[in-house]
Amino acid sequence: MQIYFEQEGSLAAISLAHLLKSLCDRSETGMLTLQREEVRKSIYFNQGRIVFAASNQESDRLGVFLFRHGKLSLEAFEQSSALMTPSRRHGQILVEMGVISRQSLNWAVKEQVKEIIMSLFAWDRGTYSFVSMDPLEGEPITLKAKTLDLILEGTRRITDWGVIRRAVGPPETCFAAREEGRGLVRELYVKPREKEVLRALERPASVREVCARLESADFEICRTLMGFDAIGVVERVPAPAPAR
Repeated sequence: MQIYFEQEGSLAAISLAHLLKSLCDRSETGMLTLQREEVRKSIYFNQGRIVFAASNQESDRLGVFLFRHGKLSLEAFEQSSALMTPSRRHGQILVEMGVISRQSLNWAVKEQVKEIIMSLFAWDRGTYSFVSMDPLEGEPITLKAKTLDLILEGTRRITDWGVIRRAVGPPETCFAAREEGRGLVRELYVKPREKEVLRALERPASVREVCARLESADFEICRTLMGFDAIGVVERVPAPAPAR
């Protein structure tokens, strides 16, 4: 496998959302690896689209995912786990045992991959490295979701106010809807209350003003601003000059 380009850095200097957006914008193909202490997770891209993810954490494994979501009994989980080898994946073993169907396996792998990706949005420290290389091979089940949809979903799951506060800035920070952003919103899954935030920014307004104008919880408004800013729906702008 030939490597064409490498990039590395710290998650303290760039959010995962902005990092994923930059790889999407450049239509990169390769592997983004994030590491925090002993935990290592990788996200695979094909022409800017996220297609797969993997993790070295036991809690992220497919069998654990199915067991956690009530799709496997304890007995089936233990029996199938004992049959695993480097050349026999857990999912294939479960299909051979008749515990799940191939259709269910397809759903489970995609949801497991999404959970690995979503878990990374809670990281505010660690390192990342991206290597641009040939497309991922040997994975029959890959994601079809849009990368920007995954970024928005990831930001919706952030509960750390410190992460959100750093992303949106102080209450006086002004945002405005981008012309290109309006087109993006029509192509993505955006909740009704999130659309209200976008409408509130038809003209530049501060974070404080948007929170005062809308009925949604201020925390949710700030989190939506973080997500919209990350994917390019809104942008920071200078504060309007005071009226004379």
